[in-house]
Amino acid sequence: MARVSLSWALILGLLSGIGPLCTDFYLPALPEITQQLQATSTQTQLSLTAALIGLGLGQLFFGR
Repeated sequence: MARVSLSWALILGLLSGIGPLCTDFYLPALPEITQQLQATSTQTQLSLTAALIGLGLGQLFFGR
């Protein structure tokens, strides 16, 4: 089994934090996004759902 370098492990560790960070930035902005884009709250919630599905599918296909 090949050894994983410290820099590679650090990069993967930082990338694993993107999902929670995306949610933490996105949720407080939902009312403003709804107002600025003149969309319904359902439409803006679906955009968050799509982002989370994309993160999940990315982990499914590219994760180990």
